[in-house]
Amino acid sequence: MVTEFGKYSHRNGLIFAVLIIVASLFHTYNLDFSSYDLDEAVHIWHAQKSYLEVVEQASNDPNPPVYNLIISTWVKTFGVSEYATRFFSVIMGVIGVLLMYIIAARNFGMAVGILAALLYCFSPIQFRFTHLARPYSMLMVTVLLSYGMLFECLKKQSAIKLISYMLLTAIMIYVHPTSVFNLAAQGLIVLIHFRKRILDSFPVLLAMVGSAASFAIWMLSIPYFDRNDDMWFAAPNWSDIWYVITVFYGSDWVCYVHLAILAMIGLQFVFNREKKPNEVWKVFFWLLIPFVVSVVFSHLIKPVFQDKYILSVQPALMLLIAISIVSIRSVLARIAIAMVMLALMISAVRFEPYAEGDWKNAVTYVKDTRQPNGKIFVDPWYEFRTLSYYYDKHMFETPDSTIKLLAFDGVHFAWHDVYEKDQAKCDFLYILSCHEDVTESLVDYALLDTVAVLLEERTFTGVKLRSYEFKRHTNSGEQEVEN
Repeated sequence: MVTEFGKYSHRNGLIFAVLIIVASLFHTYNLDFSSYDLDEAVHIWHAQKSYLEVVEQASNDPNPPVYNLIISTWVKTFGVSEYATRFFSVIMGVIGVLLMYIIAARNFGMAVGILAALLYCFSPIQFRFTHLARPYSMLMVTVLLSYGMLFECLKKQSAIKLISYMLLTAIMIYVHPTSVFNLAAQGLIVLIHFRKRILDSFPVLLAMVGSAASFAIWMLSIPYFDRNDDMWFAAPNWSDIWYVITVFYGSDWVCYVHLAILAMIGLQFVFNREKKPNEVWKVFFWLLIPFVVSVVFSHLIKPVFQDKYILSVQPALMLLIAISIVSIRSVLARIAIAMVMLALMISAVRFEPYAEGDWKNAVTYVKDTRQPNGKIFVDPWYEFRTLSYYYDKHMFETPDSTIKLLAFDGVHFAWHDVYEKDQAKCDFLYILSCHEDVTESLVDYALLDTVAVLLEERTFTGVKLRSYEFKRHTNSGEQEVEN
């Protein structure tokens, strides 16, 4: 089943060109449709600072500095627009498609390579993360490079391959720390592959240890890992696990079709005694072991089981689907099923990506309807970066003075700035709130009910606007609201 990849170099050029065009067009569609979410705004806001400040910020964050340093260089070169910052993720997504093709074709044949690349390209979760200025699209590139180089080391070891594997795996972990769970899978793959000549496994295992040790140095040198911060989500139950599985597939239907294919292949193997590809078990290990380790880690140590934190196994799933389809004996059946799977995935893509908070429209609306002597209050305070981007980009692009500039223009994040000592500091108050189900509000709504009148309540995606007018005292002691 495995095809010599190098014999098809002229075909590879054409395939590369087609994949680049298709992936680029697909993943740039509606790239700037959604507002920045909180984490995107934080990344880009900090990225504008000096490289030393970027590293210092990373030392107080669970995410190592590799992505932050790269996106900082990107922002300093191309600016802070939604399209520009997310386009880096698109480039990573396109590279991921090409890497998927190369790895799959080298190990399982060209047919598997093409199909795996298309499945990866049209995967809804990959579309989602190419539309975010976050590290996850880049993480997929490093994951594919790490596994791809590992498979090359297993075929034939050399000093260059081993050093490359160690460096690429270290970069993978430095992009996102939960990718370290892949070392459990890779270690078992190495031990089983060299089970009959165990001494040959030592160089690869040593390179793996070197990658882990480099990250351990970072962990021991920064203050973040000395803290025991609570996570905003709990350890996964079965419904959480099933949700992540279906997210990785793209939809329930893709999952069901794949299970049917696996059953068909199982029967085909039982009745025809066909030899299965030797390398498929490695893909299973890549898929299952980090997934299981993440679940166990979440229950025993700290909850980390989220689709984005275990995203590194999703390429293995796409590869397994491609191998399963190509393993079907009937060519017509392969083509038909491949088209069905691709159609199901594309239909599950959210082409108008979900916005965590529609700050773009919420802020525009408030600015257009704001009355003289009206203040804006943002709850919770840490959304000041997201709001500032859409309120006045100049304020966002001045990170050392963002909060001061907003306050000067009547945008506040502390309750005493709008009401203190039984005295309102404005006539109109516009409250923009979000995350109300996970954070404690800073707004004294009970007080507002007695001293102000609710004029309007409007909901944007993920953001709620409440507009108030404060009552004023008349000479007779009664309270009224100016018309």
